[in-house]
Amino acid sequence: FDTFELDNLKLSAILYQTGYLTIVGVDEEGLLTLDYPNKEVRDSMLEQLLEALVGVEVERSAALAIGLRRSFEGDDLEAVFRSLRSVFRSAPYQVYESWPERFYQAVIHLLFRYLGIRVRSEVCTSDGRMDCAVETSHRVYVLEFKLDEPAEVALDQIRRKRYYEAWWHLGKPVVGVGVELSSQTRNIERWVAEEMSM
Repeated sequence: FDTFELDNLKLSAILYQTGYLTIVGVDEEGLLTLDYPNKEVRDSMLEQLLEALVGVEVERSAALAIGLRRSFEGDDLEAVFRSLRSVFRSAPYQVYESWPERFYQAVIHLLFRYLGIRVRSEVCTSDGRMDCAVETSHRVYVLEFKLDEPAEVALDQIRRKRYYEAWWHLGKPVVGVGVELSSQTRNIERWVAEEMSM
């Protein structure tokens, strides 16, 4: 390879050619949909991303994921946020400074995806876009993040825009969670939760 070729490598092409991504669909215009070929490759990629983004060593990521999953399934939000605070404490400050609020969302999405539970980010509804929704076996959590604003403001947005109604068709209780992020501490300051009635 000459310098030009090395400087212009396409990551998706490399991942496809090395078997880390596979083609799962082609639309009528010829656009490809890529995905991981299996769970092992997906987990390996997520582990590497977590280590690169927030410094969670691969050796520690499985234990973290198992603990977070158990906390979610046990409806122990205190334990969930304790783990998340620990993750953010280990994140390099340079990464945070690049994308303050999006940084939190990206890390949380990666972690929750790695857990193997259903997570969706930036979910559009008729009244706006919720930051994150996590579905466990018996509950749905709708999370809204606010940088340097009280957790209650985030929870009020969930109420006002009725994001929770988008999940009622699942027949599970829906819990709104407002999360206050701090640019000073570069971490989660507070969170408040409330079950949203049907």
